Amino acid sequence: MGNGLHQKGNHGNVRPDSQRGGVLFAITDAQQKVVELGLALTTVHQGVQSILLYYTDKEKASHSHKAAAFSVPDMTDQWTRFTVGY
Repeated sequence: MGNGLHQKGNHGNVRPDSQRGGVLFAITDAQQKVVELGLALTTVHQGVQSILLYYTDKEKASHSHKAAAFSVPDMTDQWTRFTVGY
């Protein structure tokens, strides 16, 4: 059974060891100037940080584009599982 939709995705686990944030992964252009697809964590502020999703159409843009942001509780020193589906 199923709904007829086929989903693909990548799963990952992350355990940040500081509140500084940083890049989880990035696929860049050849010059490493534009993030075509990537995930980053922001610095923790008042117990909250954001997961940033970058998606840039390299044919249409010359700089990285933040496609989405999700606020989450501070993940420092905690294992957190995430999935990027497509």
